[in-house]
Amino acid sequence: MASRSIRWRLQAWLALFLVLLLLGFGFSVWQLERIQMMRRVDAELEKKVSLLSVAVRGGEAAGMQEQGPGPGPAPDWMPDGEIPPLPPDRDPGEARGGPGGGMRRRERPSPVQPRVPDEVRKVFAAQPAEGAFYYCIWHGDREEARSGAAPADVEPPQRLGRDTMVRYRERGNLREAYHFTERGHCILVGTSLDAQRKALMERLMTLALIGAGVLVTGLAGGWWLTTRAIRPIEEIGATARRISDGDLSQRIPVAGDSELADLAVVLNTTFSRLEQAFDRQRQFTADASHELRTPLTLMISEAQTALARERSPEDYREALSGCLDAAQQMRRLTEALLELARTDGGSGAARDVFDLSVCVREVAERFQPMIAERGLKLEMDLAPVEIEGGVERFGLVVANLLSNAIHYNVQGGTVWLITRRAGDSAEFVVEDTGIGISPEDQSQVFERFFRADKARSRIDGKFGLGLAICRAVVEADGGTIQLQSREGKGSRFTVRYPVPR
Repeated sequence: MASRSIRWRLQAWLALFLVLLLLGFGFSVWQLERIQMMRRVDAELEKKVSLLSVAVRGGEAAGMQEQGPGPGPAPDWMPDGEIPPLPPDRDPGEARGGPGGGMRRRERPSPVQPRVPDEVRKVFAAQPAEGAFYYCIWHGDREEARSGAAPADVEPPQRLGRDTMVRYRERGNLREAYHFTERGHCILVGTSLDAQRKALMERLMTLALIGAGVLVTGLAGGWWLTTRAIRPIEEIGATARRISDGDLSQRIPVAGDSELADLAVVLNTTFSRLEQAFDRQRQFTADASHELRTPLTLMISEAQTALARERSPEDYREALSGCLDAAQQMRRLTEALLELARTDGGSGAARDVFDLSVCVREVAERFQPMIAERGLKLEMDLAPVEIEGGVERFGLVVANLLSNAIHYNVQGGTVWLITRRAGDSAEFVVEDTGIGISPEDQSQVFERFFRADKARSRIDGKFGLGLAICRAVVEADGGTIQLQSREGKGSRFTVRYPVPR
């Protein structure tokens, strides 16, 4: 199912990430564009406000010159009807209606009307209809001038104190800048934002199209990348399926030095060991069947010969003796196979701490008659050293190694048994002066059912399992076993166990 596919899940996460990234990027670009556009509009508004402010100040000055010299307007702080003091060179009677005396109220001149030069009017009139600027001028609540493009609902803004800075406001789709002069005139310049908003929408559509293109391209590239990334995993799965079907020779192709390549190397190593284990199992089964078939064939042959005709008691005794020897050989083989099975299954004896030298000495005493029969000399250098493992299993290792040293030794040869401590390890050494092992056979002597001398008869009880059992037992207890041998000079087996803390 697609919902369980790693490829589809990676693609879904990539799509979500791209969508969020594109939305964030597009919003940021759109917002920056909007801010820049509003800054350009505000800069243009401020420039036109400054232009009108200069014109209004010039108009005020011209109006004052046309009125001529005179008392001028009453100060802002003087109440209406109050007569300001006359200059010292004026007759006080003039303030009372001339020579006749009589009080008269001094006329307060009307405010100076701002004049907008024709050049400024032409600047505002010569604009395109779309995005045109307009202006309005007030003195107090009275409107004094406006351009033809100014909307009818424009109202003067509220002045805060004696603020003369340029301020901005936004009304619907209109953006306006206003400024108060020192004499109380309010100059407002505005423009419609329809053109800017249209441009912003066009930019937004452009960003949306670009984002859609980037999203499609990103998803296509993501699909290609995820396909390439998943391909090694698919090859691993396909190889594992072929191996599960029985073809243990299959291996995963390794390319590059990525983490998946390391995984492929590990799995190939595992598959190689698995193939070797199956091969050993098949070889073990075949060898065990072959070893068991020989004594069975001997027993059947002896029984058939004895039953073919009437025989003397001595003949029957001889036939039964051959069957007994074959049965004992089968028993020894069965016991060896059972020991291997227990070792492989990890169900050996309990692990105890024991003295290595004591166990070796006890086993060596049991082999004294065999050593004397072969005319061999036994040398022992047994230093006390403790190890942790199964006492009975280690006794089996000592017995197998000592049996081989006796069996493959020369007449009058010597066998050395040594126990000692070497650093953090306890060593047990079995050395002989026997026939030795050829270099090409040394790597196989620990394999099951391997015999260096294939011409020897199996009747002597040698099945090629002794060294295999030794290695399995030693490794099960955490130790190692090594072989050093020179053909015609003898062999040396060294068993090492970690010393318990």
